[in-house]
Amino acid sequence: MSQAPNFRVWAARLASKADKETDPRESLRLMSIVEYWKRLADLDDWERDGFRPVSEDISHQRPS
Repeated sequence: MSQAPNFRVWAARLASKADKETDPRESLRLMSIVEYWKRLADLDDWERDGFRPVSEDISHQRPS
């Protein structure tokens, strides 16, 4: 069984690479990926902690 992706670790590594990048456009591109991975990590945390949007929460749905 494979492990779940660790987006925060990936983001930290890529941020370090972006800091060393000499091309400003490439650095900006890498940092946008870093921000995306941070958001994915937050979503993973919320899901693991039991967060569910109201639209997906069965307890908030009307009985048929």
